[in-house]
Amino acid sequence: MKDLNRLRLERMIARHERHLTERAELDTATARRARFRAETEEILTANVVPVIAELGQELARAGHAYRVERGPTKLDLYLSIQGRTGSKDLIQFFVHDDAQRGCELIVELCLKRSGVQKGRYQHPSELTREVAEQLLVDTIEQIFASPAN
Repeated sequence: MKDLNRLRLERMIARHERHLTERAELDTATARRARFRAETEEILTANVVPVIAELGQELARAGHAYRVERGPTKLDLYLSIQGRTGSKDLIQFFVHDDAQRGCELIVELCLKRSGVQKGRYQHPSELTREVAEQLLVDTIEQIFASPAN
């Protein structure tokens, strides 16, 4: 075989092997993201939604209201606090996919402008029912304490 053809074949094979490796890495990252999103859905349903329902009952007894909106790997908790206007009063749970850190479950409080991060979880299982309850009570307290007008 001519040296030139042998070199061309070597380059083709090396390029093909790199392509296979890149595709395998991409498939692994895609699978990891899918697992993270599925686990987040489970955690939101099993841990966060029941806590919101319990807290919502307590808020309703005091004359306040709440609304939950769900999306894929996303949960928005809107609070309607009597006497508060001009504020979003929104607590958001959502998945953020960062190129450096990978997937994370983020919890943010939105009052008037941009959100304030209240929690960041690289493993959704860290958001246990107890952690969710404490996080939500602390965040709701911050809503009550902030000026709305």
